[in-house]
Amino acid sequence: MKAPLLMLLLAGVAYAASVEAGDESPLDAGDRRAFAWFDGLPLPSCAGRPYVRVTTTPKRREPFSYEGFLLSETPTDWVLLWNDESKHVVPRNVPEWAATLERLDLRSVIEAEIVRMRATEGGHLAMGAALALARRAAANGSEKVAHALLAAARNVLVREENDAGRPIEDVAAEHFDVTVIWKCVLDFGDASVSRARLLEEMTAYAKSFPKSGHHATADEATRMLTSMLVEDATHVRLTEEAFAKLPAADRAAELIFRLRDQNGGQFSQPGSPSIFFRADAEDDTTSPGVRLLAMGYDAVPQLIEALTDTRFTRTVGYWRDFMYSHYVVRIGDAALELLERVTHQRFFRGEYTAASMVKDGKEHEVQAKYRAWWAEASGFVAPLRALASETDPVRREVLARALPDRGPGLIVGAPESAVWGTKRFAEAVPKLGPEAAKELLRALIDASPHARTKSMAAWALLDLGEHDAVTRMIALWKSMDATARVDRIHGAAVVSFLASCGDEAAVRALFDGLELQPPSVREMIVLAFDRGGMGAVRGLAADDGGGLDEPWTLVGPASDLIEDGLVARLDDLEIDPLSMVGRQAPLADFDPAFDAGRRIADQATRVLALRWPEVYATKFVPVRPADEWDELRSRFLSTWKARRAAGASK
Repeated sequence: MKAPLLMLLLAGVAYAASVEAGDESPLDAGDRRAFAWFDGLPLPSCAGRPYVRVTTTPKRREPFSYEGFLLSETPTDWVLLWNDESKHVVPRNVPEWAATLERLDLRSVIEAEIVRMRATEGGHLAMGAALALARRAAANGSEKVAHALLAAARNVLVREENDAGRPIEDVAAEHFDVTVIWKCVLDFGDASVSRARLLEEMTAYAKSFPKSGHHATADEATRMLTSMLVEDATHVRLTEEAFAKLPAADRAAELIFRLRDQNGGQFSQPGSPSIFFRADAEDDTTSPGVRLLAMGYDAVPQLIEALTDTRFTRTVGYWRDFMYSHYVVRIGDAALELLERVTHQRFFRGEYTAASMVKDGKEHEVQAKYRAWWAEASGFVAPLRALASETDPVRREVLARALPDRGPGLIVGAPESAVWGTKRFAEAVPKLGPEAAKELLRALIDASPHARTKSMAAWALLDLGEHDAVTRMIALWKSMDATARVDRIHGAAVVSFLASCGDEAAVRALFDGLELQPPSVREMIVLAFDRGGMGAVRGLAADDGGGLDEPWTLVGPASDLIEDGLVARLDDLEIDPLSMVGRQAPLADFDPAFDAGRRIADQATRVLALRWPEVYATKFVPVRPADEWDELRSRFLSTWKARRAAGASK
């Protein structure tokens, strides 16, 4: 153990003697070429900066020391640049930290490193760190020792089989690749670094690392920043007075443009960045994000269109801050965060930690969902705005539940646990307030382009005692063409409401002129009165799957109209070409003498027997011979005529 130590001491003495003798070589062409490459990197030169050692002594722990160039110091902290090119802020006056700073002689530090390189065939520094230290030593007037450090580093390379003969800057590039692109991305989050400087940094990176795997990031940033700088130069800067006079849409567009300067951050890891997270966020009243948030629904159309805006903000996100996983938040991402806060609708859910809409290429998909939601919600912005102004989370939840849906499954725009249903809505009405609830429901019926949404809202409005829900739905039915009427989601929901709401006018609206409608419409009307058929009796996605309730036991004029309408279809021998019912048993596939009852008249026969089993008695079987259907039709028709002749109704 003594021999290596003695050799190390002798090497140090020999090196010191050579420096004192003045026979250290000046910078050669290789040194200057390496320094020129390093100078092209967006890294600090540290000229005039002292080299220091900071020692911290946390309570109950051993002291820890680290070295670097002192970039700045204030009464409260020191900012150091470590050999890995990372900046570290060290608090000066924290008792628990107990930090002290010692200024070192840079020449002595490098001489000691050279001794280690010569004696141990490696030393402590990687080639990138050795080049950086040598360049900064030269910048501080120590060219001879800088040359000696590079010479020692090259001797290490000679002994490396894969690196022998390579210029030191080529080897250093592998060290600096991630370090430099990481710094470039981080600088987006530093508002003191101008966009012009960001462009210089990315351009320098692309030039210095042409073979890097991160070259695409630099290329995109260079193109984007070049375009953004042109926009900065040509964009008209408005005074606050001029801005206040703009229409709401133009104010929103102007603020979205200014999101390029929105300087947010990330609080936790793993986590997601927020354009609102900054150290001084509580005092932020003028940033474009805060002002867009204050605009509320007035900014929604412009924010939806901005979802595909891939221009940069000044906010950076990451997976972990101790490794390069960083990315710049785009204006589209900022628009998404604003939309989620304003509308309480969430259409992007990342599938992994540090997911981001634009980064993951989901912006067009998310935009389509928001556009579809806004096509419904824009028609009733007034009640939405009134309700959204509430801070009560219960009211916000009610608002989300009341928003439209477009078919079976999750309600678009509502919480995942929300289910469309009159019972759920009615239970929440006391907390929401009956008048606000009625206003919202009427707006849904009038403005939503989706008939199913209108139907669900009409049920809720009718439950609140407002009969105009029926009038509105009758008007809707009369305005629908045959294609819309037979839609199995939306058309069926309207038919279900009119068939089950218990109103005479609603039933009459379904049967009026039915003989002139296509067979698919005629069949749907018949099936609307079937127990559970085609979503009848209010069950289509209502409450927790629907079921029977009081409209099933209709009596009086409405019941008579239903019976009369069904009997009128006993002469309708046409088969619906859409085959809504179809063949219902395997037996019918083997024996053509059996039939599932596919004619509209057969369906009317079955529904009569179901609704009035004591009057139109029959035994249920899955399939019948065709002559049995004809026998039932004739018997039911005779029964009806006898009932009407006697003035009977049930």
